Amino acid sequence: MDSSKEVKAFLKSMFDATKRLNDAEIDETIFVDYKMNLTNVSKIKNADLVAGIDNTSNNELVFNVNKKARVYKLGEEGEKVILTRNKSESQGTLLYEELQDGIFDEINNIIDANNLLAKDRAQFMLGAQLYYRIYSERQHVNFSIANFEILSKTALMEFYSPFLFWLTKLPPLSVAKILFELFDQSKSPKIHNLVKIIILLGEQAFNIFAELLTKKFERVVQKPDFYYTLFKLNKSTKSNSILKSLNSTSNKKLLLFGGTREFNYGDFIKDQKLAINTLSKECFNVFSGRYEQRSTTRELDYLAYGSILMNNESIIDAIKTIHEEREKRLQ
Repeated sequence: MDSSKEVKAFLKSMFDATKRLNDAEIDETIFVDYKMNLTNVSKIKNADLVAGIDNTSNNELVFNVNKKARVYKLGEEGEKVILTRNKSESQGTLLYEELQDGIFDEINNIIDANNLLAKDRAQFMLGAQLYYRIYSERQHVNFSIANFEILSKTALMEFYSPFLFWLTKLPPLSVAKILFELFDQSKSPKIHNLVKIIILLGEQAFNIFAELLTKKFERVVQKPDFYYTLFKLNKSTKSNSILKSLNSTSNKKLLLFGGTREFNYGDFIKDQKLAINTLSKECFNVFSGRYEQRSTTRELDYLAYGSILMNNESIIDAIKTIHEEREKRLQ
């Protein structure tokens, strides 16, 4: 992030202050939401604490540890920074960007612990709630094909959770194999993800899987709902493939952040970064116990990463290869 050296020094001082609190056996975590401005002191009318930064001298900005319960409010513009030992008054997380690699080692440690527990089984053993915690920080997970395959398949076939970040990072052949494995299971509601992905991949993928589904259920009188859904979505005249796959419109609204903010699908279609960041926050909310947001995270997942699958020729070619191999084995 392009921040001035003064802001970076300020953030590091905040982080160091937190460490000193821990060293002083004050072990409550400090959670804050913050926005920060460098403002001329003459423009500040009221403040509980003013932190002055003078880049013409060598003086360091210092925060002292004090065990007495106090609330410090920095600044009057934007959101307030509050340092408090009262957890009921705190929210959010203070992070220093240059130290993120160390801070987020815990996410990769969880995955390593899972691999030890699973031993030779390609399976995520730690449950859906912890999975949402990992997905909320997915960008910090160290890439490996094996781990991303495990996370993709677990979310797809067991948890019915967001998964597209892992899937879109995998080689095309790995993606195609997972899609055929999902097809072979054909279990609802998980199979609906396959339907959405087929629609995103486009006409060539649809033709292959439509033929396979027709053969699979040709003798079944009452075919499953997803069978009809696939053909219905493929006939849709919607120009946007993501909205087509979700069988929705750009005006559909999502109530987010504990019911405090409302967006529509069009907002996320226009701003992928907004979709990605919102997905992370809502996954953390699910981890924290707001289970009603699980369906929202699945929709946000497609709004955030669905564009990567749209008419993806590499994945389509891999699907064709596997389809041809399967057909040869049946001959």
